[in-house]
Amino acid sequence: MRPFILAILSSALFACAAAAEQAPEPRAEPDPVIQPAETAAPVRAEPVAASPPPETQTAQTASFTVAHMSVDGVELSDIACTAEPGSFGLLGALALGAGFASRKTQLDACAATSTKTRVEWTTSDGKMSDVHAHGRTPAVSRCVEHALRGAVSTTPGSCAATLEHGKR
Repeated sequence: MRPFILAILSSALFACAAAAEQAPEPRAEPDPVIQPAETAAPVRAEPVAASPPPETQTAQTASFTVAHMSVDGVELSDIACTAEPGSFGLLGALALGAGFASRKTQLDACAATSTKTRVEWTTSDGKMSDVHAHGRTPAVSRCVEHALRGAVSTTPGSCAATLEHGKR
């Protein structure tokens, strides 16, 4: 059986090789000649600054977002942070809630009922600074700002999060 299969394969191979030798070579089409328009305005090229090679280009900022996290009874949602590349480290998002958790009692005292407050802050020297809160009332906002100012923040850069706090 094997000699029969080898004979068929070899005759098919020879037939393909013979057909390839007999096939006419494809003709090369001449390139079309493009004539310039007589009414065309002269084109003036302006020098363009070359961009640096890809290996020298760096990102200006790095960011991460987290939909929801719960840290020691503190609920945070819609979290977004921005900083210089490489400054978050491996646990940047996980360590974010530590400052809120350490001030949970003060934050809950800011509202008589459960409420959500949007908080924005920057980190300076490992602490929350430039804290801005947008709560249900101006009093709640001021209280949250006061409670969080100076809290531990291991996430460098600027962040924002929605905090759920108050008496439940």
